[in-house]
Amino acid sequence: MEVDVLNLLILSLIKVWILLSVAIFLLSRSRSTSASGLHALLFLVLLGAALIPVLVDHIPGMHLLVLPEALRINFYWSLGIDLPSKVFTLLGSAYLLIVVCLWLKRLRQIRSVHKVVHDAENLAVTAHLKQLNDLCAHLVIKSEINLRYSKKITTPLTMGDVNYWILLPQESLSWSEHKLRRILLHELAHIARRDWFVKQFSYFIGAIFWLVPPVWSVMNKLEWLAELSCDDIVIANDGRRSDYASDLLEVTASRTFAGAIGLIEHRSHYERIAAVLDGARIRHNNPIKFLLHALIFLMILMMLAGFQLGHVKLPENVGLYQLQPLVLLEIGEQSTVAGVPSQQELTRQTISAASESPPHFPSMGPTEPDIKYEVTATIDPVWSGAPADVIQPLVKIMPEYPQKALRRGREGVVEIAFNILPTGETTEIQVLRAQPTGVFEKAAIEAVKQYRYAPQSREIRGLNEVFEFRLLEDAP
Repeated sequence: MEVDVLNLLILSLIKVWILLSVAIFLLSRSRSTSASGLHALLFLVLLGAALIPVLVDHIPGMHLLVLPEALRINFYWSLGIDLPSKVFTLLGSAYLLIVVCLWLKRLRQIRSVHKVVHDAENLAVTAHLKQLNDLCAHLVIKSEINLRYSKKITTPLTMGDVNYWILLPQESLSWSEHKLRRILLHELAHIARRDWFVKQFSYFIGAIFWLVPPVWSVMNKLEWLAELSCDDIVIANDGRRSDYASDLLEVTASRTFAGAIGLIEHRSHYERIAAVLDGARIRHNNPIKFLLHALIFLMILMMLAGFQLGHVKLPENVGLYQLQPLVLLEIGEQSTVAGVPSQQELTRQTISAASESPPHFPSMGPTEPDIKYEVTATIDPVWSGAPADVIQPLVKIMPEYPQKALRRGREGVVEIAFNILPTGETTEIQVLRAQPTGVFEKAAIEAVKQYRYAPQSREIRGLNEVFEFRLLEDAP
C-alpha cells in the first residue's frame, strides 16, 4: 500500500496540533460560557481532530502546488520493496506499538479500579440508599447504580458506562446527611453526563496522536471541566457554595485512579474550591452560544482538513484536455456470424484517451491544468471462452484519471475481471490487481460498469480488462 507521507501523516499531525492549540487558546479565554459548554466543545474538537486524517482525501479543499518533485514523499507499507519504504514501515510500526502500549496501560488502570470495586463492601446503608434513589429520580437517571464502600480510597470514585459504580470511602459512614447529599449529587452528575465514557474515549483518541503535545493538554482540560460541570450541578441543586467548598476541603486524595473519575484530584484541589466560591462564574448553558462556537470550530476543521500540498510539474508545452467517453460502433466485416467479428479476428489495439484538442461536448469532470496524461486499455478484453463464441463490444468508456492522482503525480495499472449478461450489460465487476492500491480502482470499476455489448443467448463469464494510467512528460 502506497502512503502519501507528506499529506496523510506529517501534515495531518500538524493540522491536529494547530486545531487543538487554537481550541485551547480560545476556550481558555471564554469567560461567558459555562464549564459544561466548554467541556462539550472541547470534546467535539478532539473528535474532529481525530477525523482529520480520514477527511484529507474525501472533502474538497485548497491544494497548493508549491513543492518541487524532489520533495515527493511516497512510501510503501512493506518490508520488501526498497530501503526507504522499509525504514518507513519500521518507524510506523514503532509508532503504532506505542499507541497499543498506551491503550493497554489504560486498560490495566481500569482493571485495577475494577479490583478495588470488587473488594469493596456492599453495606446497604438504608439512609444512603434512600438519598441515592431520591437523587437518581431528581436527575432522571434510570440505570441501576451500585453503591460500595472501600478502605483503600480517601475520595469518592465513579466508573462505568453500562453498569455504574459509586465507591465511597469508609469514613463516609459518618458524614452528615447534607454532606452525603452533595457528594452523591456530584458523583451522579458524572453518571448523568457520561463523563467516565468521555474520559476513557478521549484517552484512546489522544493515544493515537501521542506525538502531538496539545493532545495531553486537551485531555487534562476535559477532566478539569468535567469536575467543574458537576460542581455547577451541585450548586444549582443545593445552592450552598460555602458548605460545598468545605466538603471539598475536608476530602483529600492520597491516590488518583486514571481508570475512574475521582471527586478530588490533588493537582487541582484548591483551584476547584476557588471556582466553587466564585459567584461570578457562568454556570448555565446557552444553546445558541454553544451552536455558534461549534460552527466556528467546524469551519476551522474543514479548512484544515481540506488543505493539502502538491508538487509542481515542470514539463513545458503541455496541453490541457479531458478524458471523454469512447464509443465503438464500427465492427469488422469477416466473422463466423454475419456482420460480427470473431474473438480471434479482433486485433489487439490500444485505445488512447490523451488529446490536446478535446471534442466539443460536456466534460466528465474538473481538469488539472498543465498535466498531460493517458489511459489505455485493450479493445477486446482477454477472455478464456471457446473460440466460436462472439463478444461484440458496442460501447466502451475510458476511465477518468483521478484528480487526486493527478495532483500527486501518480501512475498505475488496474486489472478488472467482469462478466457479461445476456442483455449486454456488465456484472460481477472485481479488481484482480492494482498498483498502487486505493488510487485507480474506483475509476476503472465505474468505466467497466458503463460497457455495453451486443445481446447474447447466455451469460459470458471470465473477461479481464487491463487499464494503464500514466502521465506524459512531453507534448507530442
